[in-house]
Amino acid sequence: SNNYEFGNSSTEHQYVINPCEIKIGWEKKTFVYNASNWKLNVASIEINNKTKTVTNNRVQTGLGNDTLTFSRGGGGIDVGSYTTEVTSHSVSVSVEPIHGVRPIAGNYKIVSGATSDKFSITPSKLEIFYAGGTTTKVYDATTTVKDNNFTFTVSSTNFGANGTSELFDISYVYKDKNVGNDKEVVFTYVLKQNANYEYVGTGTESQNK
Repeated sequence: SNNYEFGNSSTEHQYVINPCEIKIGWEKKTFVYNASNWKLNVASIEINNKTKTVTNNRVQTGLGNDTLTFSRGGGGIDVGSYTTEVTSHSVSVSVEPIHGVRPIAGNYKIVSGATSDKFSITPSKLEIFYAGGTTTKVYDATTTVKDNNFTFTVSSTNFGANGTSELFDISYVYKDKNVGNDKEVVFTYVLKQNANYEYVGTGTESQNK
């Protein structure tokens, strides 16, 4: 061992660890207006040539105990076209690291061009029907309906917002002007101007009052 002598100097080298690139896959979905702020969810990521399913915008990456969570921005409420984007991502671990060094968000890099996607919100399709009520009047040689307490039911046929009868212009007249019991009343429904709704009913119905 006397053949070698070690000095006190040391040599340091700089090494680089580059982020792991991930590509985001978005769900493909069209929403129906229901007064909620709709956003697309991240459906999958591609990492190291493997595709992993994302649930509730969280996914285990398969690298150590890392779990990625995506925060999203954008979205929309009213009928129209919108964009959802990933605004940030964070990393958590299911098991605490032995040496106490936790992973950082910068360990992962989202590939440019996959950070956002477009979607649309379509109208809630409505039906309206007479729900109940009565009317009566003294003969006046017209078919005009006067005092009444009519009520109406409005519902969506495509799981959107139901709305109320206030969304409609509702008119009603007797089918004829003559005196009688159990007289037929004709109701006419016209949806007021509102891009978030579409009326899919027949427009008229009759009830005997």
